[in-house]
Amino acid sequence: MKQQRETASEVGNEGVSTHFLYPAIRIYTCGEFALERLIPSSVSPVDLPQYKPVPRGEWSHRGPAITMLKVLLCSDDRRASRDMLIEEIWPGKRGSAITVSYTHLTLPTILLV
Repeated sequence: MKQQRETASEVGNEGVSTHFLYPAIRIYTCGEFALERLIPSSVSPVDLPQYKPVPRGEWSHRGPAITMLKVLLCSDDRRASRDMLIEEIWPGKRGSAITVSYTHLTLPTILLV
């Protein structure tokens, strides 16, 4: 029952969930690379969303994750092969030197900032 109340609270006047109307993170790639986080309380069906810059200090130490994110943003359909990601993030390394699990765990860490 509690789950139903939480879901109902996310539904706007027109029956559309406001949770999925706007991206949780905005990424700027023209000019300086920057991230902004959605302020959840600002989302309503009639108002434009409010975003807050994510300070560089929160994500700048995540070098491989940021590089992976940038490679994916610049790739066709936002997709890249495992080998391409490994070559871009760790030039000269082979797939056997870098575990697949590391690449799967790296991107979610930056998306949770």
